[in-house]
Amino acid sequence: MSWLLERPAERDEILALRPELALAHRRLINAIWQSQVPPETLELCRLRMAQLLRSQLALSERSEPENAQLSEGRIGQLSQWPTDPLYSADERTCLEFTELFVIDPHAISDELPVILPISAQRGPTYPN
Repeated sequence: MSWLLERPAERDEILALRPELALAHRRLINAIWQSQVPPETLELCRLRMAQLLRSQLALSERSEPENAQLSEGRIGQLSQWPTDPLYSADERTCLEFTELFVIDPHAISDELPVILPISAQRGPTYPN
C-alpha cells in the first residue's frame, strides 16, 4: 500500500513517479549486488530487514536465482541467526550490521568498523 497512489502499488510503479530517483535507486541496487559481499549474504540481510520491518511483500519476494541461492530452511531460521550454526561468522557480522541499521541507525558511526565478508584467502576488507 502506498499513500502516494492511494491504492496498492508495486515498487517499480512508485519509483516511476520520480524517474531520476528510480535511476539512482537502480544504480544503488546494482552496486550492492556487484559488491564483494556474497549474494547469499545480501539476500539474508534483505530478508532480515523485511522481518524487522514486518514487510510481508518483501518477505515473499526472492532475489533472482543467479544472485542468491538460499534454502527455505535457512530463511525460516533467519530470526535465530545469532546462535544458529546455519549462519557463518561473516553472515552474522552482516546481519548484526543490518539489525543495527534498521533498529538504531544513529548508532552507526565512522568509529564502528564494518568488515565486509569476502573469501578467507583474501582476508577482510574495510570500507573507506
